[in-house]
Amino acid sequence: MGKSQGGKLTKDSGKTPKHSGHHKDIPSLFSKKNREAAQAKMAPARAEEPDDAVSLAPDSSDVDSETDSTMDVQTYLKRLPSKSDIKEMLHTMTDEIRSELHGIKQELESVGARTDSLERNQTKLVSNHKLHRAIILKQSKEIEELHRHVEDLQNRSRRNNIRVRGVPETVQKDAILPTLLQIFNGILEREAHTVIPIDRAHRVYKPRNAPPDAPRDILCCINDFPTKEKILLKARKTKQLSFEDNAIILLQD
Repeated sequence: MGKSQGGKLTKDSGKTPKHSGHHKDIPSLFSKKNREAAQAKMAPARAEEPDDAVSLAPDSSDVDSETDSTMDVQTYLKRLPSKSDIKEMLHTMTDEIRSELHGIKQELESVGARTDSLERNQTKLVSNHKLHRAIILKQSKEIEELHRHVEDLQNRSRRNNIRVRGVPETVQKDAILPTLLQIFNGILEREAHTVIPIDRAHRVYKPRNAPPDAPRDILCCINDFPTKEKILLKARKTKQLSFEDNAIILLQD
């Protein structure tokens, strides 16, 4: 056994250089094995490529749907209006717009004419208003002056008036003037038939506060103002005036 072991050792020792000689090929083998392993790893991927290609292939249902959609698009495109149709539509719309604009233009012209007429009439009205206003103002001033003049005339005419209160109603209309002459001459202490220039004499309405059974006043106008003033002055100085036992009063109208 020892020999065998020794032989083996010798043999092994003899083979040792061979192994040492082959050590240089180990990297190349290793790299070759690596390449083969890499190729082996890549082989399944290459083998799976036909499956991927099959999966990427279009399905028949997808093809049908695409065909239907293509037909729908073509049908839609066929239904779209053509260029001539669009031109005809534009011409129609243009004609309608022109017609409407023409009508609007006529209405505006009519409104403008009426507006011009209204403006002219307004100008006339304004001028007439100014003229009438000036006339009215002038007439108002004239009326005011006339009113003052009439009032002055009334006051002047009433200056000569004497109101006799208390003469009984038994004295009739025809007897009023002789009765006044008698009263006035008695106040002036003259004869009863002395002439006094009396213009008019008549009864007037009773005052509102007069008693119901009181006689109406007698209003007379004496043309001679000094005579009228003398009568009133004497009447004021006389304590009591009477006619046929009836108390009378003389007042300035």
